[in-house]
Amino acid sequence: MKLVQGVNSGGAEDATLKVMRSCKDSEREALLKFKQGFLDDYGVLSSWGSEEECCKWRGIQCSKRTGFVIVLDLHGRYEYFTGWVYLSAKVSPSSFELKHLKYFDLSWNNFQWRPIPEFIGSLSRLQYPNLANAHFASTIPRQLGNLTNLLSLDLGFNYNLAVKNLEWLFHLRLLQYLDLSLVDLEKTNWLQQKYKLSFLTELRLIDLSLSCELEGELPKSFKNLIHFKSLDLSMNNLSGQLSDLFWTLAANEKSPLEILKLDAIKFSGSLPDITRFLSLRGISIRNYRLNGSFPKSFGQISTLVYLDFSYNQMTGSFPDQILFPSLKILDLSFNSVALKFSSSQAPFQLDIIRLAYCNLGARFPKWIQSKSNFSELDISSAKISNTIPNWFWDFSPKLQHLNISYNQIHGAIPDLSLNHAQVLDLSQNNISGSIPLYFNNLISLVQEITSLEGLVSLNLSRNNLTGNIIQKIDHTKMLESLDLSRNQLPGEIPTGLASLTLLSVLDLSNNNFLGKIPSSTQL
Repeated sequence: MKLVQGVNSGGAEDATLKVMRSCKDSEREALLKFKQGFLDDYGVLSSWGSEEECCKWRGIQCSKRTGFVIVLDLHGRYEYFTGWVYLSAKVSPSSFELKHLKYFDLSWNNFQWRPIPEFIGSLSRLQYPNLANAHFASTIPRQLGNLTNLLSLDLGFNYNLAVKNLEWLFHLRLLQYLDLSLVDLEKTNWLQQKYKLSFLTELRLIDLSLSCELEGELPKSFKNLIHFKSLDLSMNNLSGQLSDLFWTLAANEKSPLEILKLDAIKFSGSLPDITRFLSLRGISIRNYRLNGSFPKSFGQISTLVYLDFSYNQMTGSFPDQILFPSLKILDLSFNSVALKFSSSQAPFQLDIIRLAYCNLGARFPKWIQSKSNFSELDISSAKISNTIPNWFWDFSPKLQHLNISYNQIHGAIPDLSLNHAQVLDLSQNNISGSIPLYFNNLISLVQEITSLEGLVSLNLSRNNLTGNIIQKIDHTKMLESLDLSRNQLPGEIPTGLASLTLLSVLDLSNNNFLGKIPSSTQL
């Protein structure tokens, strides 16, 4: 490429980069042809063709050095006001002239149960294709085996997709992450061929019971899974003792396992020793038949960030001698576990605390005071029966979700600082007094309401609250659910409720209100 004469070297370099970054005519035409294959009811591709520079189109990223398209990201997504925003395929594209593409994401779109386009196998530089949950069907094309630069392949949650054999997969020697959740592997005998995939470090095979032989007793071939860093075997029909599975996965004394998910499987028994996994960062065994108490060996795991044993039948106490210095998410909800730390300082710093239906004791748990930086706290139905201490209301400014419902808590709600709160549930307690005058000058349900912009759900039902609800409640624009039932609230129902266009649940029953419910399209 010739540089423009008459400029200094810096200007020449800038001019060169400007030329390099401009859209290639051949790729621009390829993208416009690709666009013609979709129904775009939500305007996802509205920027495509609106200007010559295709590198500025939505979902497109070009190389700063060569100008070729290297990223195409058109994944479907959920938008708060619109709902799901996605593309629908009219025809299956037969070719795609983007030979430099490295990242290709069409997940969460609707391909109308068409086959995965075979042309993807010709994108030789591709490293990260994501076609998950895109309503693909038929057989995975063997041409994907030509993509020898693949580092990650996600075809999960296309439940009409099948694999006839795995030979194409064995050529992908650089592949580290593979997700075939809900894909039909029945004809592949994948467990017996698993040793050929030893280059993988992360495997997701959720609900293989729908598609292959993962049922009954633990197969001997599971010993081939010990080198994974991440393993998700949730929602399968495997049975047996949980301890046998753990011993199999921990056969390697230096197990590299970092993430283990065994949700809704059919193993039985109590929690085995997880300290054998020295690199473990996350473990989830939820909605399972896990019983018994925490083992004495349940000790220090300095790497653990995420622990979820919810919806089980665990009993006993959560050991207070444990030290999880990195733990950020703790979910023991819907167990009969007691948390009664001997010190007011619980030995971890948590961001999300979910302890619904656990036994926290009659007195308000003081150890929560040292966890004031959490974004979510659920201690509903936790057998608390005393007065809320003043320190409890000193929330972190990042609090989004608070649920203390279904206890026997006494006291009044003070003025609160809740800048980012979305869900507040204080229902089914013995809280008395007026609804707070101010929520940090953001929300007031008695004399003045301004705006709590993020609040989605507010439940203060089944308490002993008094005081009027005034007109400015319409400033809570995002509110979807409001339940003030079974209190002693007097006065007229504010007409401002009619302006809450997102409100879908409203319960003001069993109060002392006067007048009519204001009319609107949603009330």
